[in-house]
Amino acid sequence: MPRWCAPLLLIGVLLAACEDEPPPLDAGVAVDLAVLRDLLPPPDVGLDADPPVDAADPAPARGTRCGDALCFIDAMQYCHTSDWGASGVCTMRPAPAPGFYGCDGPEDCASGACCFLDSASVCGLFGFCVAGTTVGEFMCHGDAECGAQSRCCRKGVTGSYRTCVDGLGPADPCPISN
Repeated sequence: MPRWCAPLLLIGVLLAACEDEPPPLDAGVAVDLAVLRDLLPPPDVGLDADPPVDAADPAPARGTRCGDALCFIDAMQYCHTSDWGASGVCTMRPAPAPGFYGCDGPEDCASGACCFLDSASVCGLFGFCVAGTTVGEFMCHGDAECGAQSRCCRKGVTGSYRTCVDGLGPADPCPISN
């Protein structure tokens, strides 16, 4: 199989298995490799991101927010969450699946594209979230990461994950998503 087929196959498998809501947590597969936010040094990545949308939200950091922990895709850790990262456990997996999030913004991916696919997230291999007919949403932390006429809007009511929503001006409210 050519190298370029693997990412397309992975995205296709994810979309085929996607649900409207993330599945419930299965605490039996948790691996205690999460790094608590308080133990991390300040990020050395020069992010020019907007401040968090809500003052109560933490600033962007390398790693996927998972309750009070950060999961690291480089260590094959995914956040297994059913509430968009407000809580969850870091779990080691060989590949993403519904309810497992490998990134929550561009700082987590070498390509700069963290792609939300219904109920999972993966890094876009070539810096975009489109492969054939599969279209993901860019995950973000602030409006500046989304570009003109787009806003960075929260997924769910209490979750910490956000995606870029096209067609919204700076004063337009974000839609409320489940």
